[in-house]
Amino acid sequence: MTNPLKSQFTEVLTLIQVAQRKVLATTNQKLIKLYWSIGKYISNAFSACETLSHNHIEECYNLSQQIINSRRGVYLLTLGR
Repeated sequence: MTNPLKSQFTEVLTLIQVAQRKVLATTNQKLIKLYWSIGKYISNAFSACETLSHNHIEECYNLSQQIINSRRGVYLLTLGR
């Protein structure tokens, strides 16, 4: 015999999984657009510089880490966990 409760519960799980996939797809699209925008911004900012040294890049990285570490909430690096 088929258990009707099991069938209904399976439908609910399927709805949840479909919604989760949609959220992940949307999030990925937004992140990709963000990364492209950041890359364009950095490229334009650094193209104005005549010389770009390793120190410039390292200084930007350190500044970004300070900003990220000072924020509370969800971090991009922890979303995959």
